[in-house]
Amino acid sequence: MLNTEEKIGVSVGLVVSAIAIGAALFVTTLKPTAEQKPVAAASSVASATKEFVLGDMHIVFVDGKITFTGRAADEASKQRLLKPARLLWGASNVVDQITVDASAPAFWWAGRPIEIFSRLKQLKAFDLKLADEKVTFAGEAGSAKLGDGVNLGLGQWFKPGAAVLSQLNVVEDAQLSVWNDGVLLNESIEFATGSAEVSAASEPRLKEIAAFLLEDGRVIRVLGYTDNVGEPAANQKLSQDRAASVRITLIKFGVKGEQLVAVGMGQEMPIADNGSEEGRQKNRRIEFAQ
Repeated sequence: MLNTEEKIGVSVGLVVSAIAIGAALFVTTLKPTAEQKPVAAASSVASATKEFVLGDMHIVFVDGKITFTGRAADEASKQRLLKPARLLWGASNVVDQITVDASAPAFWWAGRPIEIFSRLKQLKAFDLKLADEKVTFAGEAGSAKLGDGVNLGLGQWFKPGAAVLSQLNVVEDAQLSVWNDGVLLNESIEFATGSAEVSAASEPRLKEIAAFLLEDGRVIRVLGYTDNVGEPAANQKLSQDRAASVRITLIKFGVKGEQLVAVGMGQEMPIADNGSEEGRQKNRRIEFAQ
């Protein structure tokens, strides 16, 4: 069983499948050391009824803040970018320099902004420019696996056939090395000591997540995980109870019950080394998945 003398921080992740379509990547204003290399476009499986458009947008993440500069055709389009960014990075870390201009090119990407941004959030820094049928990218990843995952995604997320140029450097960093393909959010949700009851301190954040889920509308599985301390059977039950508790809290904040399914995963599928407290804390988590 988990140690009942400590408060457990549980990583909350939203897990969803990004639409695989597309072509890929870009140039940048960051100053990497590696030579810039073009990335081959992925094969197109574009919908016959959707035209994927890059728009005109420059997105830079550095020193914990993400800045959006560019043009959006209307306020609704602008909010399609800012809402998921604020959910992921926090409103105080999102800098809005987007101009609303009716003559601006529309943007419609092969993946949803929340799915794309959550992947890029795993990088230490990045510079992404979408304009003139080109995707230009530079960034720094904490592992080769993470870098490969981002480069693959950049070939699928935006527009089939777009010219893509990517420069992604790898600087080994244990804190920024895990490629979690479907995880959309990483949160610290506190539970009362020795129980599966969500603490009052965590409710404001869950309320914010609930608003996103309600607007998103997809059916989501709430997956609970533990570390490997204690008996597997006990960990299985604890993970189920905590997933159920988070589900109930989200329903209280307006998410429809049929949209959420709680599933206990126990101590299986760790995302970090259970040999350290830091690793065990990462493994004690809840994810949201389709």
